[in-house]
Amino acid sequence: LEWGSELYTIRREADGTLGIFDASDTLQWTCGRSIQSVTFETVVEDSLLHYQEIRVTIVASRNASDGTPISYTASGSVHMRN
Repeated sequence: LEWGSELYTIRREADGTLGIFDASDTLQWTCGRSIQSVTFETVVEDSLLHYQEIRVTIVASRNASDGTPISYTASGSVHMRN
């Protein structure tokens, strides 16, 4: 990801934390916890996407206070410039 002239990396850690890291690999933002998977798709995987579009899908799961498992999926797109 790019904001201004700085580059950032989105990474899921082994403990399920999803974070954004700067070029020196320092955690800048925590985006989520209990993340099971993060997938990225481009026009190569899905021809319906625009060639400058990346679809990001995040699956998270945890147990509710009564122990019932809860799982949810969120999906969105990132549009690259240039």
